[in-house]
Amino acid sequence: MKNNISYIKSHVRVIMLLMVMGQFMLVACGDDDTASTDTAVLSFGPSGVRHGEDIIIIGTNLDKVSSILFRPSVEVSDFKEHSPGSILVTVPQEAEPGTLILRTSTQEIETKTILNLEVPVTISSVTPSAKPGTEITVTGDKLNWVESIIFSSDITVLKESFVTQSSSELKVTVPMAAQTGFITFSAGGTEPLVFAHDSQLEVLVPVISALNPTAVRHESTLTIEGANLDLVTEVIFSEDVSITSGSFTAQSETAIELTVPATAVQGKVTLKQAAPVDVESSGELVIVLPAGTSIAPETQKPGIDEVTITGSDLDLVASLQLPGHGTMLAADFTSHTAGSIVFDLPEAASLGVINYTTIHGFSGPLGLAISLPSSGLGALLIPLYVDAIDEAMSEGGGWSSTTDFANTENPREGENSIKVTYEGGFGGGAQLGTWGKSPVSIAGSQVFAFSLFGGDGTDGKQLNLNVKSDVDNTMLVTIKEGEWVDFEIPIADFGSPAEITEIWFQDQGWSGTVYVDRMGFDL
Repeated sequence: MKNNISYIKSHVRVIMLLMVMGQFMLVACGDDDTASTDTAVLSFGPSGVRHGEDIIIIGTNLDKVSSILFRPSVEVSDFKEHSPGSILVTVPQEAEPGTLILRTSTQEIETKTILNLEVPVTISSVTPSAKPGTEITVTGDKLNWVESIIFSSDITVLKESFVTQSSSELKVTVPMAAQTGFITFSAGGTEPLVFAHDSQLEVLVPVISALNPTAVRHESTLTIEGANLDLVTEVIFSEDVSITSGSFTAQSETAIELTVPATAVQGKVTLKQAAPVDVESSGELVIVLPAGTSIAPETQKPGIDEVTITGSDLDLVASLQLPGHGTMLAADFTSHTAGSIVFDLPEAASLGVINYTTIHGFSGPLGLAISLPSSGLGALLIPLYVDAIDEAMSEGGGWSSTTDFANTENPREGENSIKVTYEGGFGGGAQLGTWGKSPVSIAGSQVFAFSLFGGDGTDGKQLNLNVKSDVDNTMLVTIKEGEWVDFEIPIADFGSPAEITEIWFQDQGWSGTVYVDRMGFDL
């Protein structure tokens, strides 16, 4: 039996030798002839063997070879067979593709062709979660054959960028733009492999646990607390207001400190990072702004009264915008604290809302308005609108405009006025009519009276006023922006009608807003 085994082994070696020699013309036909006393490699193979399998090297004077160096640096001196014409050697587990170097006492002979292997790379484990910029560890077998790792979003890391790599373990840094997902390995060999690990890598993202404080003034310090905040590249307050990491006061894994921009508005805070995954705060950041709660006296006389505004955070006010007057700087206030502002009401002040500009340049409404004393115009002989439409007439829809007959923003007196917003198409607004009712008799009256207030951009523009009887009776009236103007137009200017059926105010091809109040006929 022993002789039979030896016989079989001998024949196997002969077959391998013949195979290698048969490959010689293809694998190493380019090797140069050498002197008979020198060691030379003629061929080796077979190609595509696996680790732990044998290769045979054919040449001359190979008995002088003391060791063979496999790539990258694996030296083998234990040969299975060794003769002047051949060497039978087992491919070590650590071997990688490359040329072989045969060493003698006087020579180092490098093969002209490379040894390529069929390598069954296997993955045993991968770090389950990691933060971008940190290392993950991959364990398995033949990992030194891995050429690249592909993270989600097709981010490839080549082996030259691996932190460490050996047969059983490799370490790689997670790219900053990586996202949670499967990672794919690409391995070399005679049959290159591309395969994914069966579990996803969880890539950690920033986490917001708190905004401190939750209510903050412009240009004061905000601290964002949480985890993985060192990944944050930008903090967004609104679509066009943000701060990049280079402008943070401080940044660590658990906190970001920054100065709130002067243009920030109330809302949720969004964190951006290198990966396209944004993180939004669960609650809103409140921007502390001036707020008025009361104004005294209840009605104010321009040029006479000292006005006191009470509220909160009024120390942020750099100036007030008073209707009819314009800007009043804080330097002109009589007194100024966080809880109150006192100033003399200018003579030019008129009815309307008060706005502010903060010391940080942010503007907004204070929540209070200038209210002038009653006009003292007295009751109309035939009222058509005083806080509401008189029952003798009905509300019309108008055209190319929007009319609000119960608007509380800007009354001339009382609580309501008519707000008309024109679209610029010669639209009719503040339309009143007797549709389905009897015409309104205006006997005994001498003038058509009404009050008109021009909104932004309307100064000097005109309205075509129609006081209709059985025919249209029209005339142009001129608007004054930001002020109430009381009109009394003689009835004779409208043809001295005995009764009327309709009234409307028509723009002359411009857009804007006007207010109409205290409308009717009088002596």
